[in-house]
Order: sequence, then structure tokens, then C-alpha cells
Amino acid sequence: MDKVFFGSKCGFLIDYENKSSLEGNSTSQAHINEYIEGTIERLGSSEHGAGFVLPSSESRHPLEESIPALAALKAAGKCKYIGLCETSARPCAKPAPVVAHIDAVPIEYSLWFTDHERNGLLDTARELGAAIIAYSPLGRGVLAGQYRDVAACSAPGDNRATIPKYSAEFLPGNLRLVDEIEKLATKKGCTPGQLSIAWVAAQGAMPIPGTKTSLRLEENRGSREVGFTEAELGVIRVIITEAAPKGARYDPVQLKAVGI
Repeated sequence: MDKVFFGSKCGFLIDYENKSSLEGNSTSQAHINEYIEGTIERLGSSEHGAGFVLPSSESRHPLEESIPALAALKAAGKCKYIGLCETSARPCAKPAPVVAHIDAVPIEYSLWFTDHERNGLLDTARELGAAIIAYSPLGRGVLAGQYRDVAACSAPGDNRATIPKYSAEFLPGNLRLVDEIEKLATKKGCTPGQLSIAWVAAQGAMPIPGTKTSLRLEENRGSREVGFTEAELGVIRVIITEAAPKGARYDPVQLKAVGI
């Protein structure tokens, strides 16, 4: 089994000369081809098991154009998997010739954000047989107990500073969920972060927590040793229901960027 797997989003507009991103994206066949060929060149090979994911919205080009473009590259051995990032159930319900090529659906999914359980996306992804890749399984760190006050979420360049859930209006009340998860983690002999990651995995999703330190990496790895009884899963479900965080997951500009 490969120890390292490369995943990349394609379709962003990049100013390579100035090494900066441009506003919007393009998922045209020509742009996808150029983007992936460039990625292969930078990696030095197409043998790294790369998966390529379309960005959040459908851009100016429909999936009927972009998915077949990726499928052709996959057939040519230039990528192994195709994903559709931060989508909704609607694009995944497109005709079979289009969605049959989708291998994965990367989405935000955690104890902190469970909307996709109710909007049909998880069910649709499972019907397609697509892997559910859960980013932010730690709620951008809050479920690990790292961010318990607004000041901690407001450092320059911290994207939490613009997200309503982490604002002075909502964060204090939202910490009720964190408190309950911490209590349960203590009873189970694991960290809140490990419990949170393990819960996502128990839902049949593939959690991909980010980390900047080896200490956190080892802690996250420990989540593989955490299991749940049916009774514990029931307790967690009650916690999610009764202490569901309030506030939007993104600010209006970001919501528009992900097509919501």
C-alpha cells in the first residue's frame, strides 16, 4: 500500500509568474489538461497515485465538460481518482455518464458540522459508491480544545476570524458541544481530538485532519485505536442534536465561493 498519496485540486486560475492565485476558477477541458500536465511535470512523474479534485463550484463550465476531461486523463494514466469538492446532492444527481466517473467527494464533515447528513449529499455519495473525504474533522481545531476564546481565533491571517461560528456572538455558546465531547473523551481515555476524528471514521468517511506539528500528527494517528459502542454513538448523537453549533460555516463571500 502506498504510504503517501498526493491529492490536488485542479481548475484554479493561477498567475505563475507572480506565484499568486487569481479570482475565480476554470474547469474547461483545456484548462484541466494544462493544470494536470503542469502538476505531473512538477512532481516529476504520474506514478504518485495522484487524485485530482474539481473546486467547489461548477465555474463557467458544466460538469458535463469537466468530468469527462478528467476521465480521459484518468484513462491515460495521468491520475488515479477523480473528486468533486464541496459539492451538493444536485451535481451528484447528474446523468450516469457524468457522475459514474466520480471516485470521491471531499466535504467538510465533523461533530462541529453535520449539515450534509440532512441535505442529501452523504446519501447521494454513498449511492454513487464515492469515497467521502472529510476535511476539518476537528472543526478547525476547536474540537481538539485549542480555541476556547474569540481572541485565539482572531490572529492575523486566521480564517476563523471571518467565520461566524467562531465569532463573539456564537463561539461561547458553541463551546457547549466541545465541553460535552471532552467529558466523553475523558471517560474513554482518549483526547477530544482523537474522539472527534474517530467519530468521523465511524460514519464511513475518511477524515483528513491537518497538522503543523509532529506531536499533533501522533495524536491524530492515535484516533485509529478509538472505537465506539452503539450506546456511545447514541450518546454522541444526542450531544450533536442538543448542542449543535450555531452560526454560518463561512462568511457570505466564502459561501458564494463554494457555491452555497
